[in-house]
Amino acid sequence: MNINKYCLLLLFLSFGQWLNAQSCLENLFKANKFLDAGKIDECISLVTPCCDKRNEESVRWQAYRLKSIGYILKGYTDSAKIAAENMLDINPTYTTNLLKDPKEFINLVKSVVVIPKFTIGLAFSAGSNTSFPEISKGYVVSDYTKTYTSRSGLQFGTNLGFYLNPSWVVELGIISTTKKFEINYPFNNWKVSVKEKLNYLDVPLTVKYIIMPKNKLRFFAQAGVFSGYLLYAYNDFKSTYIPQQQDYTLTKLNIIDRRNRWNFGLIGGLGAYYKLKTGHLSVYANYFRSFTKINKAEKRYEYPEQIFTYYFVDDDITLHNISLSLGYTHYLNYKVYRGKI
Repeated sequence: MNINKYCLLLLFLSFGQWLNAQSCLENLFKANKFLDAGKIDECISLVTPCCDKRNEESVRWQAYRLKSIGYILKGYTDSAKIAAENMLDINPTYTTNLLKDPKEFINLVKSVVVIPKFTIGLAFSAGSNTSFPEISKGYVVSDYTKTYTSRSGLQFGTNLGFYLNPSWVVELGIISTTKKFEINYPFNNWKVSVKEKLNYLDVPLTVKYIIMPKNKLRFFAQAGVFSGYLLYAYNDFKSTYIPQQQDYTLTKLNIIDRRNRWNFGLIGGLGAYYKLKTGHLSVYANYFRSFTKINKAEKRYEYPEQIFTYYFVDDDITLHNISLSLGYTHYLNYKVYRGKI
């Protein structure tokens, strides 16, 4: 019996909501007619009950639109703006229509600042992630000098953003970054080349400041911190006996046990957005300043094959890098910003 009463109550409430929706649809139609006829008070009175949160969103934003236009025609500027903001809270991607919307309403809608609340982005850069080794202390097993050369790698990542206001954004990212460099040194009649490749999963946390947030083309600066975890690392060795031009190679030597798995540092960067309807395109450059040495000092002399064959031991290295990225960010949802910018 209780279940039957509950079902009847739900049915009654559903039927009531359906009747209310039908009534509001009729009111919206009549309110448009009143607006065309210059009966502004009648228009506002009809649509006001339809702004109630119990109504469907498709009804509510239309009611707020008519209410805002009505207030504009009566000269109630503040009330018109509040109604327009409420409309855009429900329908943030509303596009004004020169044929249906009065010019004053179009200008009012343009003046309301609608910002994304949460965003998700993808970024990809090819040949633009360049690593810069910083040698705090060098080690050799013969009389020679090492020369370090920066190399470029790939990176791919995604990020989540939260807008505090139109100018300030907090972003958390996940980036797969490949870092490369090369070491060259001659000794006696030999010339040695050592290439190193490391792949990190970096997690940056940044705060971004957007300049001119109302423009379609926006510039920004950002700063933050990052942590990285080393997924894999290997060396390629090539030694050339110069008199005979004879090469000896050792490729893809796994060196993960010689490397520190965690990396920490700071980020700074500059970039630009170009605003689209539901997202933006971006181009930006970041500098990753690491504070962790990539090598394990205690493992320096534990690899006799490298020492006696290639006369090689690890230096104390901190690896910084600069990346240039292209990306697209999609706005997951929106909010009306009611402050001043």
